[in-house]
Amino acid sequence: AVAAIALIHPGVSFTLRNEGSGGKYLQTHKTSSLVSSFGSLFGTRKSMSLREASHQHKQFNISGFIGREGHRNKDLQFLYINNRLILRTKVHKFLNMLLSKSTVVNRRAGQWEPRTPTVKDNSAADASSPGKLRDYYGMFVLNISCPLSEYDISL
Repeated sequence: AVAAIALIHPGVSFTLRNEGSGGKYLQTHKTSSLVSSFGSLFGTRKSMSLREASHQHKQFNISGFIGREGHRNKDLQFLYINNRLILRTKVHKFLNMLLSKSTVVNRRAGQWEPRTPTVKDNSAADASSPGKLRDYYGMFVLNISCPLSEYDISL
């Protein structure tokens, strides 16, 4: 969660430290942009696939970035309302449904593949289970700006 907060506030540096041992669990540095922050947290290759996305409808404004590559899990999906992180909502489910219908989440080995429910993955992460089928999910960092009266953050 600290990484997600650091991501939406790229102009702030964060350090998460174990007070007992003095070890650092996470450290971020001030950056000039959300994409730079994403790169320092999750790798330059992932950040290079991010493309700007924005849309406005009445008093709702969506801005942020959507990755052109898929990711093996939903760990790189960040959604905020007025810069406040929200987790596992109907909006996440809706975004995943939309992205699953695009070819964006299946870019593999430099080539586009048609979207299918599963993609064969023989990466090192699956070495214990060769040939295991795995879904790929979209990467996104999106902020929805709207009047406070239009949402309930506790839902």
